Amino acid sequence: GFISNYSYFWNNSASGNGGAVDVPAGDSIVRGTSVNQNHATICCSGLDFHAAGASTVNVTQSTISGNSSSTFDGAALYVSAQTTKLYNNTVVYNSGPSKPGVEVNAGSAGSTFTLASNLLSSNTFGGSKDDLSVGSGVTVSGDHNLIRNPGTGVPGDTITGKCPLLYPGQFLFLNTQWQFVIRHEVNSPATNVGSNPKNLTADQRGGTTSATSPPRVSGEPGATALPLFAPRPHRPA
Repeated sequence: GFISNYSYFWNNSASGNGGAVDVPAGDSIVRGTSVNQNHATICCSGLDFHAAGASTVNVTQSTISGNSSSTFDGAALYVSAQTTKLYNNTVVYNSGPSKPGVEVNAGSAGSTFTLASNLLSSNTFGGSKDDLSVGSGVTVSGDHNLIRNPGTGVPGDTITGKCPLLYPGQFLFLNTQWQFVIRHEVNSPATNVGSNPKNLTADQRGGTTSATSPPRVSGEPGATALPLFAPRPHRPA
């Protein structure tokens, strides 16, 4: 298995699969982790979890962006497990020849996929834009996601077809997570429309605790949200 807490995987390259991390067996937990600008020649340019069997993969409060594949599949986050759980992640600007930003497949009979309060947008493959693919035999549940171009079935309250209006990725504070801050001042459809099923005390989409500049989530829609590690509003240059 594999565990990553508040870590960085940046600018790595693989001649095969898994540009940043390739996990062939066991359970995996990823939290507060940035996976950016990695490359795989064949498949799964960022995180590749193909443990299958009775494994569980949990990715929470993480940013996966700017990863690319060159010759086959392109999913920046690939999972084949019995239980897949994605909470409060940002997956944007990844590219590849034939797969979307996130691909989730069944690792065994009765596989489940929980998708809650994630932001998926602007992932491309070939000439198409597609942010999510879920394979057959996977039961999907969840709520409060923004998935701009879902290529598969998603929870009924998912916001689709809308650009989240993000600032370019940046470090808002020294030694903190790479963040794509939401542009609240131009009425981003992602503003404060998430949920917080894991009771997180921080959101990695940026913002402050003030009502005029909240991050996307940390509470039900309309609730006051919390920043990542330290409060400071992002101001455009």
